[in-house]
Amino acid sequence: MSIRTENELKKFEDAINRCRNTVFVVTPDGTEYDLKAPEDHKKGIAALFNADDSMDAEIFATTHEDEMVMIDYMLHNAKAA
Repeated sequence: MSIRTENELKKFEDAINRCRNTVFVVTPDGTEYDLKAPEDHKKGIAALFNADDSMDAEIFATTHEDEMVMIDYMLHNAKAA
């Protein structure tokens, strides 16, 4: 997954804020950032902005409910693209 625009970032941040538990960004090299932790949040967002098409970072939620929030974000973001 990657973020290309400020509008995508705002929608992604809204989705993260709706999640109640940990949401991770995992980069292609295996580095994990907890998007709910202030010390990792900016680094995780930067990893999503810097992702290229061949090796995108991945998003993982720790609960089913949060996973549904992120899937909803991704489905709506894909339709808008």
